[in-house]
Amino acid sequence: MLVQADIDQLRTLATTLAGVKVAIDGIDVRSFAESVGAALPGTALGDTADLATENIERAWYRVAERIGRIGSAIDQATGVYNAAETVSEGEFVELMAGFDFRAADNG
Repeated sequence: MLVQADIDQLRTLATTLAGVKVAIDGIDVRSFAESVGAALPGTALGDTADLATENIERAWYRVAERIGRIGSAIDQATGVYNAAETVSEGEFVELMAGFDFRAADNG
């Protein structure tokens, strides 16, 4: 069985995912949190907001990196697919396995 794919659509998807990665990387979580501590001086709220925003920023970074890896893998797969023009079912399964979707560790 041979798999057919629309290379232009796959490239568009890869480009879109690269743009999503850049947009997520541009999210500024910390600037807003800095004003929280100043609003209630002498409380633990500032430290709590700092810790929360650090964790949120780290989570967004991981999301952006994963999206970037998926986009890169799709881009690479389109190059392989385009070079061969057809990909066998086994090769397609191998390429998809390369995405290696698993639950992330929180480390």
